[in-house]
Amino acid sequence: MQQTIFHAKSSSGDGYDVTFTVKGSRLTAFCTCPAGIHRKLCKHVLGLLGGDKRVLSDPAEAQQLADFTAVARRSSFSEFARKLYEQEKRVTEEQTRLGRIKRDFTRALKAGLPLEE
Repeated sequence: MQQTIFHAKSSSGDGYDVTFTVKGSRLTAFCTCPAGIHRKLCKHVLGLLGGDKRVLSDPAEAQQLADFTAVARRSSFSEFARKLYEQEKRVTEEQTRLGRIKRDFTRALKAGLPLEE
């Protein structure tokens, strides 16, 4: 079993520990952020799996992250990340459409909706 621990930045100022464990042919992740504690995917795990150095609170861990990213590439991370990105893009597009419909509806209500006779 091999563990790699990174120190991730947080928006609140307190950092989080992100632990990746390779046990046999399995890669697991755990983050101490509120989402991670509830075993949900968090931006810290996602960013570090993708090799994003901006997530690190300690720039000295950059080489360790580069080394780890080579391990992460052997997992199905890329496929999951692609699916996640595509779905988030669709959701964003739908949220934009929904916003337009709400805006148009609001304008129509202000102007007065025609009544059927």
